[in-house]
Amino acid sequence: MNTLIIEDDKFLRDNIARVFQKKTEAHMIRLFSQPEELFAVMGNIESYDMIITDLCFGTLSSFSGFDIIRTIRAKNKEIPIIVISALSDVSELERAFSLGASDYIIKPFRLKELEVRVINWYKNYYLREFHRREERYRYHDLEYDIESCEFFYKNTKMTLSKKSKYLLLLFFTHFEKLLTQEFLEEKLYADYENLERRNIRINIKRLKDALSRYGISHWIENIPGE
Repeated sequence: MNTLIIEDDKFLRDNIARVFQKKTEAHMIRLFSQPEELFAVMGNIESYDMIITDLCFGTLSSFSGFDIIRTIRAKNKEIPIIVISALSDVSELERAFSLGASDYIIKPFRLKELEVRVINWYKNYYLREFHRREERYRYHDLEYDIESCEFFYKNTKMTLSKKSKYLLLLFFTHFEKLLTQEFLEEKLYADYENLERRNIRINIKRLKDALSRYGISHWIENIPGE
């Protein structure tokens, strides 16, 4: 999961990041303290799977969380945006939802509550097309366990590197669809400034080599020219 966290309270921001680094398959976590930092990544906002943002950022910023929601929704209508805020007035909640917020958690909150909300949104948005068996989601004999963030083939836990696991998750959550090179590069390398490190072909080869141990490397098909 690629997660963007926008929160000016460093203690809270770092604690949220630690929760998702520990509890979920955190391929990339980006931390911003001010909303203005968002504009530097708006060109590849689709690389993120989840946005967590505060609404108020003090006098140092001329932008608010409402501006963040509006800006992201102008670019992408679907990325789950979870608001965390001390503003509890119903009119503030209504405004956030009217702009396109997906969920709203009032501070103070338990970090476990935020984790549960994020995982629930991930299930409902990215895994909604799957048949579910408890916490496992199945495509033929391949299963993904969202609690352990592990893949299983015929009930055997698969040995995959962190990057290969995230790449497989992208294919898994977009099964039987054509994924462009640009889409995969954006998801895997959005946080890399050095473009020379972007080599999706090598990473796909490593994933297919890992899948060959289970006899399913042919499930990922390269289409020349596409």
